[in-house]
Order: sequence, then structure tokens, then C-alpha cells
Amino acid sequence: MDCPLKKIPSCLLGLGYAALGVGAVLMALVAEHFFDLKPCFLCLTQRLPYIVIAVLGIAILLRHNHAKDVAVYLALICLTFILGGGVGIYQVGGEQHWWSLTAGCSADGLAKVLAAGGDVKAFFEAHKNAVPCDVVTWSFMGLSFAAINAIFSAVMAVISFYLALVHFKK
Repeated sequence: MDCPLKKIPSCLLGLGYAALGVGAVLMALVAEHFFDLKPCFLCLTQRLPYIVIAVLGIAILLRHNHAKDVAVYLALICLTFILGGGVGIYQVGGEQHWWSLTAGCSADGLAKVLAAGGDVKAFFEAHKNAVPCDVVTWSFMGLSFAAINAIFSAVMAVISFYLALVHFKK
């Protein structure tokens, strides 16, 4: 049986990845501004891969008639999902207290930064709305945004890798 993913036209793949990237960032912005879910530093970092994916999706749209170029862009999308999912896993580990997050990213890390001689007023002015990365501010069925992102990124990395292989063989 032939996989239906093989039959998706390259231009549709490009459009899909561009829409996915833009949609993910828009969803995060809606959650932040309309539902008052303040992001932490790692939450903001997890938005960056989706911007890269949107740009790579546009590149696929522009080069959709060149299978090898599309394969390279899909491989880059796969790597981008792996990196973004890695940040999500790192944050989930901090949320679950499996490991410590970097100073300035966890609730007690903020205190450590200040204790190291940082300018308290300047630090809090720059980070007045900062949320610690090890605090879950929202969850769905027990999964935080970071956990959902890690799972989604893993699935999309596998799909993107498969599609890259398909296009390399064209």
C-alpha cells in the first residue's frame, strides 16, 4: 500500500508548513494577549522554530518544482522541529523538577541571578512580566504547552523526515 503523504504536491506542502508556522505563532500570541497567559523565556524561545518553519514553507512554495531543493528544505524543517521539541522537553523537565533550569528561568533561579550582584531594579524592570519557566501556567489533560509542543514537534519531525526522503528519491 502506498503512503498518502507521497501524493501531496510540493506546493501544497510548502503552503501547509508556512500556514502551520504562522498559525502556531498566532495561537501563542492569542493565548498571551487575549487569554492573559504570560509566556516565560523558554515559551518565547519555542516560538522561534515556527517562524523558521514558516520561512522554509515559503521557500518550498518558491522552489516546489525542484524536488532536491524541496527535500533539503524538508530536512531543515525536520531539524527545526527536533530543536524546538528539544527546548520543549527541556522545559517539561524543569516543570516536573527532573532537572534544574538555567538561572533566570526558574523561580529560584531569578533569586540566584539577583544574589550574584545583579541590579535588582533594572532586572525587575526588564522582567516585570516574566513568568518562571518551571511553573505550568496552563495545561490540557495534564500536559503543559511545552509538553504538547514536544509531542507535536516529534510527530512533525518524523513526518518531515519521511517527506524529505520521498523528495530525495524523486
